[in-house]
Amino acid sequence: MEQQIAKKTTEEFLAPVNIIENENGAVFTLNLPGVSENDIDITVDGEYLTIEGKASAQYPENFKPLYQEFSFGNLKRKFKIPKPVDSEKARAEVKNGQLVLTIPYSEAGIKKISVNHN
Repeated sequence: MEQQIAKKTTEEFLAPVNIIENENGAVFTLNLPGVSENDIDITVDGEYLTIEGKASAQYPENFKPLYQEFSFGNLKRKFKIPKPVDSEKARAEVKNGQLVLTIPYSEAGIKKISVNHN
């Protein structure tokens, strides 16, 4: 079988994401099959959350792909966060091919100004 049935290659891919939130924070869940926790970088810069990583195809010795629908390559997702976050309390875990990132909102940076009545 020297001939490939089909070929799908990408240098970048868009990882699907679900985002849920409540008044305390947000939870981001991304499908990242083939991505190791060592290959993921997460940064919060101001009001933006950036998730970067790399998915690598791994095949047994002496095998090559005949047909492939999984996406491999670099990924970068950037999200605008609606409130300041407490990055010290943020948690990230990779389990069963999913990244689950929990980001608590912070009251720091939010100031209420009271109005004086004369």
